[in-house]
Amino acid sequence: MTRNYFYVLTLYQVVLLTGFKYVFGPVPSRRLGRSLGVNLVPLKVCNYSCIYCQLGKTTTFTNVRREYFLGSEVFKEVLRAIEVFDGGFDYLTFIGDGEPLLNSAIDWLVGKVKEVCPKPIAVLSNGSLLYLKEVREGLMYADVVKVSLDAGNERLFRFVNRPHKDLTLSKVVEGWLEFRDVFKGELWVEVMLVRDVNDSLSNAEDIVGVLREVRPAKVHVMVPTRPPTEPWVKPATSDKVIEFVRLISRCVGAATPIYLPETGEFNISKYPDPIEALLSIIKVHPMREEQVVKELVKAGLDPKEVIERLIEEGKVRKEVFEEITYLVYARKH
Repeated sequence: MTRNYFYVLTLYQVVLLTGFKYVFGPVPSRRLGRSLGVNLVPLKVCNYSCIYCQLGKTTTFTNVRREYFLGSEVFKEVLRAIEVFDGGFDYLTFIGDGEPLLNSAIDWLVGKVKEVCPKPIAVLSNGSLLYLKEVREGLMYADVVKVSLDAGNERLFRFVNRPHKDLTLSKVVEGWLEFRDVFKGELWVEVMLVRDVNDSLSNAEDIVGVLREVRPAKVHVMVPTRPPTEPWVKPATSDKVIEFVRLISRCVGAATPIYLPETGEFNISKYPDPIEALLSIIKVHPMREEQVVKELVKAGLDPKEVIERLIEEGKVRKEVFEEITYLVYARKH
């Protein structure tokens, strides 16, 4: 690595399976082992528009819940995937290319899947909709629920996460508290630190104040590692991350940074159309150019020719973040 810090947000290495529309993986996850993912919303349907999001600005900015993907169709696909992989994963994970809790089908999907899934179930969300009773009741069947807390006060919350006008930090946190009082699984909190934005000692103290109320089982302190929505966003320094981890651990416990490097492979060579598999990955998971080259070589393709063609066709573009070149999905295509 050329970076001078050792911590990182390890994001899902997404591989969409041939014949599956909503299920992807299993993929390696630092937090969940081998994760079989279930995508519940289309790209950038969200009630936040975070400054650091690797998928770009929110295009469908809404707090309205509906079945963006039909729950019955998602459930059928999950059943098939469970049969195909026959226990070859550690977690089944509900997630989204936006905010998964906006799909109202999750209110019954988690419980229904729990009846047939041999593995633990995780829900990775910003947690903003847990103030709704039906959402809390629906997630009761999960084993792990992850929420996001990047700011300990309303001003910073609105600057970093840019939430829908119907949301306030106090409303969001109150939902977590109500959920925590009845939830039998593990509630995890994720903190994303942006340099000179929310990495101050005062924000750390504000976040600790919230965490003392929420009492999560785990806290993951992370930094942006891929091209963010706002070009001025930079990862917090290692000193700042360590400062946060120490303060949270001392006051709340269970805080850990997420480390580099990423592990696991994308294995596009295993699919009938490696280039389409590659595009499916990049759509939800910007890839380092070196990763793309490695995967194309393994698939027996000319990396230079393929990358140039994808750029010319307007399917991907190159972006540099922290001196590393990434291939990013060109959303206009």
